[in-house]
Amino acid sequence: MKKLFLSAVAGALLSVLLVQTGCTQDPDVDTTCRVEVPTSPLSIDGVGGDLTLDVRSNAYWNLSAVDSEGNTLRWVTFDPREGMGDARVTITVARNTTASERTASVVVATDDGNSSMTVQLTQGAGVASTSGYDFPLADMFLIDDNYQLSNGFIDGNSCYLDGGLVITRTGSSDSGLTFVCPCHNASKNQYYQRGLVAGNWNDGDAWLLEIPVKEELSGDLRYGFGSRRDNILSGNPWKLEWSSDGTTFHAFSGATVQGASEAVWKLAEFTIPAEQKVPAGGKLLIRMTPDDPTNLGSASDPGTVLFQHGFQVFSASAPRSELPSADTERIVFSCGFDDLCDVDNATDITLDQGFFNSCRGGSYGIPEALRGLVSIINGYDRPGYLHLGTSTSPGTFSVTLKHLEEMNILRTDVKVSLRAAAVQSVLEPVDGDIRVTVDGESGATADNEGRAGTVKANVFGEVSAIIRGATPETVVTISNANTEIEHRFCIDDILIEVEGEPERPDASTPTKCGIDEVRALYSGSAVQIGENHYLLGRVVSTDNVPEGCFALADTESGLFVKAAVDGVVPGDEVRVVVLNASLDKVDGLLVLTPDAGAEVGKTGEPVEEPVPVAIAVSDLAGGACEGLYVEMPASQVIDADLSRSLGGEVTFETASGDTYAVKTLQNASFASQSVPQGSGPVFGIVAEGKLMPVSADDVARMTAARFGEKVYAITPVSEFFLADPTTLSGEEYSVYGCTLDGENQLVTFDSGNTVQRMGGTSDRTGRLAAVASQLYNGRFITTGWSGEDVLDQSMVIRMKAASELKGTLRFGFGWQTASKANVPKTWKVEWSTDGSQWNGGVEVAVTPFVDFAPTFAVTNASPFKMSRFTLPEGTTVPAGSDIWMRIVPTTTDTYGGGALDSSDPLYLHHGFYLSTDTERAYHTSDLPSDGNVVFTYGFDEAIHGHDYFIPARHFLSNPANLYIPAGWTGTGETRECPGYVMFGGNSNAKKGSLTTPKLTKLGDTPTDITVKFKLAFFMPANYASSEAKTLAVAAVNAGTAVSQPDYSSIPVIQGATIAEMEQTVATYVKWYDYEVRITGATAQTQITFSTTAGRHFLDDIVVVRD
Repeated sequence: MKKLFLSAVAGALLSVLLVQTGCTQDPDVDTTCRVEVPTSPLSIDGVGGDLTLDVRSNAYWNLSAVDSEGNTLRWVTFDPREGMGDARVTITVARNTTASERTASVVVATDDGNSSMTVQLTQGAGVASTSGYDFPLADMFLIDDNYQLSNGFIDGNSCYLDGGLVITRTGSSDSGLTFVCPCHNASKNQYYQRGLVAGNWNDGDAWLLEIPVKEELSGDLRYGFGSRRDNILSGNPWKLEWSSDGTTFHAFSGATVQGASEAVWKLAEFTIPAEQKVPAGGKLLIRMTPDDPTNLGSASDPGTVLFQHGFQVFSASAPRSELPSADTERIVFSCGFDDLCDVDNATDITLDQGFFNSCRGGSYGIPEALRGLVSIINGYDRPGYLHLGTSTSPGTFSVTLKHLEEMNILRTDVKVSLRAAAVQSVLEPVDGDIRVTVDGESGATADNEGRAGTVKANVFGEVSAIIRGATPETVVTISNANTEIEHRFCIDDILIEVEGEPERPDASTPTKCGIDEVRALYSGSAVQIGENHYLLGRVVSTDNVPEGCFALADTESGLFVKAAVDGVVPGDEVRVVVLNASLDKVDGLLVLTPDAGAEVGKTGEPVEEPVPVAIAVSDLAGGACEGLYVEMPASQVIDADLSRSLGGEVTFETASGDTYAVKTLQNASFASQSVPQGSGPVFGIVAEGKLMPVSADDVARMTAARFGEKVYAITPVSEFFLADPTTLSGEEYSVYGCTLDGENQLVTFDSGNTVQRMGGTSDRTGRLAAVASQLYNGRFITTGWSGEDVLDQSMVIRMKAASELKGTLRFGFGWQTASKANVPKTWKVEWSTDGSQWNGGVEVAVTPFVDFAPTFAVTNASPFKMSRFTLPEGTTVPAGSDIWMRIVPTTTDTYGGGALDSSDPLYLHHGFYLSTDTERAYHTSDLPSDGNVVFTYGFDEAIHGHDYFIPARHFLSNPANLYIPAGWTGTGETRECPGYVMFGGNSNAKKGSLTTPKLTKLGDTPTDITVKFKLAFFMPANYASSEAKTLAVAAVNAGTAVSQPDYSSIPVIQGATIAEMEQTVATYVKWYDYEVRITGATAQTQITFSTTAGRHFLDDIVVVRD
């Protein structure tokens, strides 16, 4: 608070008011009343404060502050306000809550009111003087004890913060801008929920942020803000733009990354080129325009939007760590979480922005290089570091020191160092008590009970601990022991290094080496290994191997081992000592034969089924993949070998004509099996440039038609529980298109297809509904899954065939329960052609739909399942006849872990469909091949994933596997679909790219080309067309794209009625044709298709010379 002391000084500065009225009847006393005060103008800045005024008087007096019309002003107060004689008065001036200067007249008057004098007081505008924000830029709304805004004020349609930020709701109308706290869940008194509320939105109205910057600003940036009531389910409610000059606005390069439901936090990426930088002392402007102002607000607050908490602008990419890598001398483990540097859906806690710190990313996906070493509980993405724990549950990071084997160390002391910070968002800051502990089995111990150090909230500090007697089996765990108030903490830059002199094995103790190192010892003739090493790998196969052998592989290579190991099965981890072992070819295959008595045995680690690595035909030769279990592109047996059995060597070919040999030894259990007559993916071990299947299953999926032949595909059948958007009652919508017979638990669709709940307890219930927050989320909600006969209960789906059914079929369905529900945990699917005789053999997969198994587990997440089964040769279902599917529990164990509870629900979620499960069944491309065509691609080998065009509607919110065609490169979220590719995963915010091979049909002379392709767009969850449409085309290496797709013709549909919902389906479940011209292309040119947001489907790429 400012104080300004004004005294009666020189006569030039004083005016003396002589009041000529009698102050007393005493003849011995001066009868003239006097009041003396300085009359120099008073001034104070907009923040307000105290001024001091000396009053000298021999009379009774009083003070007041009035405006130009004589009205008393409340923003100026006096202490004392009245008195007799001399006094020092404190004038308190409140904060100016306007953006303009204001004035007051301070009036001093005698009590009789006959005379007065005035001193002018001027207060500056409420806008604080500031040099701008330091980078990263951030500010938030602060509150006083009365939950009122304490670091700013509102004037009209603008809010001014002391840090310099001005937030304006633009437009001609009065927005009724107000500050509200708490602004969400007010009944819970959540004071950290605070923000600006504006209403009366019209076309063109926007939030405009003016952000002063201290230093010049450019580069790749990320903008974070809080927002509610913006109809988040429409996909991307805001059009975001930035400006460095206040005149020209540029669109953000990315859409907002946001959570589900009404999640408050949004982040979006944008780039300020160096030539358009914001100068030091200038302002960055961000404009946020709603895509549909009529679609704003909530049920309780229609037409209003809440700008919540504050803003952040920070680098789009966090700095990389500078940690040394693991080596063979000192560094056991290092992890700087550089894979998280570009995380786009989390804020940086070091900005210390209170509730903003709750904006963490999704569950952390352990990188391939750390799998098998690291395990994490409740780990989440942050920009460049890892977040552990939730508001209610602790989190841990554990690493096994297996690398000590590579370092040839048996036991050693290690130092564990890391950077850590506690997380504070809504509670009072609490220090983190970081602990580094060890397992109880390896014999290692932690000094000082593992206390690594104390760290502050939202500030990274360095901590460390010493582990004594660590071995390759030691598991080191990092946790936060201070969990009474706050579980959450963050870690970065983990470094584990050897302390002191380690214990190393003597010459008699074998050391680990890679299988590729052993293979390299063979140079054409038998070798006896003289080094005392051991191999550690997983068994890939015990079938189709040389007599007495098993196939062993690590991550880099593999070979055959001739040794007897009791009970060995594929997936077992096996240790093989190679000292004095022989290495030689047997039937052209490299075989390792350990010395008699050498250690060869299982390690006891859990079985891990071999996971194939996708390779091209060209990868078979050269040795890089020798011994690995791989997946080949879709292939077929050449015509000349179609009459053979698998035994011996059979030639396979891909759709592009590349051939390779498939070798099956005569001792293999499937050697006599006839070769597959169709086409499809092929699996096996790479052995001397050939492929060796490990079981009959490795060729079992070759059921599609041969290349060039038309694949028989059934006409898909599908039904969905669709919500009527006009029927919202409480938290649910009604479902249309079907009826429910409650007594018989029978749902009948308008088409005649049915769903029936069979069996159940006497208190079972069933109803149809869709939840309010998810318009698409219709479901058949059932209870009563309990009792002694629970394993005989089922959900039965009857579908009328729209065409003849035969071959391998795919049955997709949604099956879900509530959190912690005590319903049967595992289930199976069966099929029938008569509704009474049920057949097994159905395999089921969950997202990403590549690992099929006889049973599946029900959960409260990822509801959409995919199953497949084959109608036996000669078995068909005629068009117009029925096929039945049923979902049956296989256990009385429950998802929730307790006893079966008949009141807990199970949902047949969203609907179901039936289609053909064969490559090239749907969306098979028929692309031109004339002389002007330089490249075509139709993604015909793609098969995994639900088919959007059945339509499968929102089944694709559970996407298929990440997918990059052979010979292509890609980044981010590119997902496989049957015959096409999907950009984006389970949200509008995901991005991805695919880059073609080089256009080798072009020469070195620059040539103009046209890229033609088909696109479709994902139908948003509320049936309003607002998912971002961002797919762009670029030339790599040579050439320039001189045009881009124009999406302006795709209509906006509100989805407010059934008719509009169906119009949305008709608009979105279809292909659109696009072209992009590229100039200056050569044989080095590659074409990149990329998205920054929005889910897109791509197919039928054709590149032609202009």
